[in-house]
Amino acid sequence: MIFQLTHEPIAAELTATPADGALAVFVGVVRNNHQGRAVSFLEYEAYGDLALSEGAAILREAEEVFPLTQTRCVHRLGRLEIGEASIVVEVTSGHRGEAFAACRYIVDEVKARVPIWKKEHFVEGDAEWVNSESEPSDPKRVLLSEILRHWSGWESDDLKAFRIVDVREPYERPQVLQSPGDRTLHIPYSEINQHLARFAQGDPYLLVCDSGTRAKVLARDLQSKGFGNVFALSVGFRDL
Repeated sequence: MIFQLTHEPIAAELTATPADGALAVFVGVVRNNHQGRAVSFLEYEAYGDLALSEGAAILREAEEVFPLTQTRCVHRLGRLEIGEASIVVEVTSGHRGEAFAACRYIVDEVKARVPIWKKEHFVEGDAEWVNSESEPSDPKRVLLSEILRHWSGWESDDLKAFRIVDVREPYERPQVLQSPGDRTLHIPYSEINQHLARFAQGDPYLLVCDSGTRAKVLARDLQSKGFGNVFALSVGFRDL
């Protein structure tokens, strides 16, 4: 079982064993268009350790569900040119049906669950972060269900009780969210671990980002570390 993130070019590598009857390979490549617009190149970035652990968990799940002998998934990070491989998934099995199904399962789960973000750079010179797997939701529903359990009595669209934390990188901030009483903090998601002492103060914090995905990943990670007062906006700036 191999799950990797790399800035280097990727390709299929597995070789079937004598006991295998099938080797299934999926290679995702960078195309030159997105929603009718011409694309010049892409950028991928990931929330490192969590991405690796979630990717490994997906491969373990596949091996539990399907009779596989080998699994490998490698995802590119950084800048990718048109035509370059962005993800390679390989599985071996005794039969083609299980191999095809397992390969599809891994691809779909990685796209849905692993915190990897894609930035489309268009030929006109502008760019945008893309999260095609994000769930549609009502922008007015600000708080997640966990908030209602932990902070009973608060309205689901009330921001006044929260410190807002904008976790976008500085270059992603063409607009600045102002919360009631100017309680907004700007902490890039890559620097959150350097500011854990702030979250230990007990105030409720609401993380926000461009698409909603990074904020939710960070909130889940911080909650797993004991910060039950940290939550995430269920949508991103671009949906508001």
